[in-house]
Amino acid sequence: SRGLGDVYKRQVWGWVIKLVLKIFCMVWCLNLVMIVLLLWLNIVVVILMVLLLLWIKRLLNYGLKNTHFCTPHGLDNDDHYTTAFELALLSNYALRNKVFADVVNTLNYTVFINGVPKSIHNTNELLGNVDGVYGIKTGFTNGANRCLVSCCKRNNLDIICVVSVSYTHLTLPTKA
Repeated sequence: SRGLGDVYKRQVWGWVIKLVLKIFCMVWCLNLVMIVLLLWLNIVVVILMVLLLLWIKRLLNYGLKNTHFCTPHGLDNDDHYTTAFELALLSNYALRNKVFADVVNTLNYTVFINGVPKSIHNTNELLGNVDGVYGIKTGFTNGANRCLVSCCKRNNLDIICVVSVSYTHLTLPTKA
């Protein structure tokens, strides 16, 4: 006859084997999850690369041959450049997007940060002061100095104007 020690040994070994099998299954499942995640990430990266290539192709087809953006913020960088003409082309393309057109035509906007209102004011002094002006952007960097891309509607004609490397900030005339 077997003693109680043998029964306990078999139970302990049974628990150990079950535990090892559970750990193996968990590790195998985690590996499977990681493989699925990596495949999904690769698919996402490939999709983003394709979209980026399509965007670049569209820009090249749109005539932007002297433009290279290497930063999202537009601050000075030797590899970040464009021309006034191509900024006008890009602006014309961007204005086709209603959300973009609405944002650049907004003079004031209030955002709430932790429940506290914060007013944001558009720095484009033409907006709201000159009839027909509906955007787009002011800017300043040390390399480009003061810049302005503006758009205006006159006699049912949309006009885009680009000013770059301006060394002065002039006060607006009372009538334009």
